[in-house]
Amino acid sequence: MSEEKTYYFLNDPSDKSLLKKISIPPPPNYLCINIKYDFKPTKINSSRFHSSSCYITLVNCLNYFNKMLLNIKPLEKWAATNCLKINPLAGRKLNAYYSRHDLSFFYTKNPSTKKTVYTSDSSDIVAHELGHAILDLLRPDLWNQPAVEVQAFHEAFADITAIISIMQHEEVLSKALSETNGDMMKSNVISKLAEEVGAIAFNITKKQKGNLDSLRDVTNIFGDVTPKKLPRKAPYAILANESHSFGRVFAGAWYEIMIRIFEDMKTKTPKKNKTLMLHHAKDVACKYLLKAVIQAPKTVRFTKSIAENMIYASKLDNKGYYKIIKDIFIERKILSANIIGLSTSSKSLDDVKMCLRKEDDIFEDKPRCFLRINNKRTIKPADYAITALTSDNPFLNAQIEVPTDIGYEFDSEGKVIEETYVDEQEIIQSAIDSAISIQQENKKVGRRKMWTVKNGKLLRNFID
Repeated sequence: MSEEKTYYFLNDPSDKSLLKKISIPPPPNYLCINIKYDFKPTKINSSRFHSSSCYITLVNCLNYFNKMLLNIKPLEKWAATNCLKINPLAGRKLNAYYSRHDLSFFYTKNPSTKKTVYTSDSSDIVAHELGHAILDLLRPDLWNQPAVEVQAFHEAFADITAIISIMQHEEVLSKALSETNGDMMKSNVISKLAEEVGAIAFNITKKQKGNLDSLRDVTNIFGDVTPKKLPRKAPYAILANESHSFGRVFAGAWYEIMIRIFEDMKTKTPKKNKTLMLHHAKDVACKYLLKAVIQAPKTVRFTKSIAENMIYASKLDNKGYYKIIKDIFIERKILSANIIGLSTSSKSLDDVKMCLRKEDDIFEDKPRCFLRINNKRTIKPADYAITALTSDNPFLNAQIEVPTDIGYEFDSEGKVIEETYVDEQEIIQSAIDSAISIQQENKKVGRRKMWTVKNGKLLRNFID
């Protein structure tokens, strides 16, 4: 199989210049995937082509993450199944999703061109959905957490996975450098996600200010705000209290971190090949992110929790990128400059270790140490919400999981230098807000609902 070649879009089907003939990789031997259709080399726009496109993206992306995670947490088992089923032609609609047992990719007709568009042909979309599956594998405790920032991070991580996926191809890197003249904070082939599907979603008409040519673009300047203060629906240029929209805050910050690392390398080694420097910047930013994902406490302020742990990872790495990462998170208001590295806690490492349970986690990276107290808690919002809100919203009467972990970062002397937690009122308010948000979300996803209530508990069915 590895000797066979087929045509493949390195980025998005809208860009025919990146349609190349490449080798079909062998299936991974560390995780099981089962693709529905035969994917032997064949002509474009056949069922085999859609299958092979989907398969190549999945395997190449999995291989990259497996390599990045080897010394942290290898990819060994999916979150809730032994073998992940892949359906590249799941039905007619404009969507794709991950449901813990399968990845499903749909197709629809472009109303302008009358051409059928297949989400399985888009590297961005396939990698995005795989990103959800990878994050679920690494942090299954996030799956049933409806808190806005936890959901938004799921979307951000999925978008970042799409970026990382296409950055494996030299041709894509070269094109991005060429069309930006080296200024990678300008919109480019890497920063734009799902161009073909975006053209349909936004209809690329004069109705949409800015003439959008992608589903999302991570070259944004969004800063962190309290999600509750945002509208539930908003034009593309404005943040909304919705996971895909709000996820752009962290995705944009991560992309800027990667580009600033790239710029730093250009300054220090100006003669070095720029595509190689982009590769390196991607790898560094990815490793910091994965380290943070694995150890970050899940809290209502999950964006902040991930940011703190990326800073922690950069401190350990000792490559001089700590200041870059810290500055970006402060500039984007994800972290506050006056609280980084400060803690009022009098607890010592020995004190906390004495109270550890088997479900808690300790990450020892000498001379530092990080502890995560894993708390599983549910709240019925109706016990706290005003009566008027409960009348037409069944989710307010469900037991909703809320993110209430606590994290401690200790220095070489066993002194707490960072403590991550959220106060009780924010936790309660998060459960109420989640119930209201889920009611709105379920109204728009069609017959299959993203969330359901079973035995009185709120459970996720899928994520798109």
